[in-house]
Amino acid sequence: MNHREIIGLWPSARELASDLGKNYETVRKWRFRNNIPADYWMPIIDAGKKRRIRVTLESYAARCAA
Repeated sequence: MNHREIIGLWPSARELASDLGKNYETVRKWRFRNNIPADYWMPIIDAGKKRRIRVTLESYAARCAA
């Protein structure tokens, strides 16, 4: 799973941004670059749990190993 796919698990990038307390442009840039900074991995995992979206550290590890 790549970072665009992780962002795509949310109904929209705008909703992910809201869940993280970030502005939409930040998440849009992550999607464009296909790169979510490591500082946001755990907050995204936690936000996913609240929405019952399964995102794990393994998702990120697989991306980094690719």
